[in-house]
Amino acid sequence: MIAAALKELIARIALNDDSAAYKKLFLHYHAKLLSFSYTITHCKESSEEVVSDVFLKIWTMRKT
Repeated sequence: MIAAALKELIARIALNDDSAAYKKLFLHYHAKLLSFSYTITHCKESSEEVVSDVFLKIWTMRKT
């Protein structure tokens, strides 16, 4: 995903509560973040929890 597309998704999420943009962001980054998190935690369950927390934080803090 190029930077301009990422900025557009972030703006749509923040300004319009756009759940479709959030889903697209999630689908694009979820596996990559799981892999990255696993290199740190070495635990599948912990990695899944960390990534879930990240995406939850993105959605709940979308207005800020």
